[in-house]
Amino acid sequence: KTVIDCSGDGDVAFRAGVECNKGDEKGRMQPPTLMFSMRGVTVTDAQTGEHIWSDLSIRCEAGTSYGVLVDAHDARRHDTLVALMAGFAHPDEGSVLTKSTPLPDLTPLELRGHRIGVLLQQFALRGDLSAAANLEYAMDASNRNYLKPIAVLAQELLTRVGFAPSGDDNATQAERSRALVRTLGAVDRARVMVARAIATDPDIVLADEPTATLDEADTADILDLLRAQVHGESKRRTVIVVTTDPHVAAAMDETIDLTH
Repeated sequence: KTVIDCSGDGDVAFRAGVECNKGDEKGRMQPPTLMFSMRGVTVTDAQTGEHIWSDLSIRCEAGTSYGVLVDAHDARRHDTLVALMAGFAHPDEGSVLTKSTPLPDLTPLELRGHRIGVLLQQFALRGDLSAAANLEYAMDASNRNYLKPIAVLAQELLTRVGFAPSGDDNATQAERSRALVRTLGAVDRARVMVARAIATDPDIVLADEPTATLDEADTADILDLLRAQVHGESKRRTVIVVTTDPHVAAAMDETIDLTH
């Protein structure tokens, strides 16, 4: 378990985020695969000139989950960080990259359809669609080619994340998956959000406060589920959870502390 304090000099913080090289099956050392990084990122409030973030540098490797701890009393910094990581906003200085590509260099389709699966508390799901339809909607919008029909893949994804809303015990998975999202309980919505985030098989899963509405037991289940997503069917992913809760951050493989 590693805790990285990124409150100091940006370059030092960037170097601190490098994980140790891992050996392959023959014991040869392999360099870690850099999947996501922020390098010298500065964001300035346009009205006040105040730095919201200054010289922020972090890096995240493939096959690792990260809990990014932010100050619970500074929603502006929290929201700005999530927007930067997701590519919804861009820094005034520095760069945000996936692998070696700056996020602004990617089209929205490349970014959202291939690189980053985002799990947000608001607007993560369409309440007027069923659980399965939410996944099909995301896959269809990605313009990716799938080896199976997306309706079949949606059912497989829901099964993989343990989606099983309460109701008729004799109902099939397909029948349960037709329940509208707005009728689901909090933990079932959270499972559908995870499924939707990985529906396009992204390199990175970015989750903002994914357990904010859950009790302790359900929180543990969803954090276990998120941590498991570092091992995709065809790749090693990076999972990043942004949170104000130290316990949630500590549940990931590594913690990046941005509270100081």
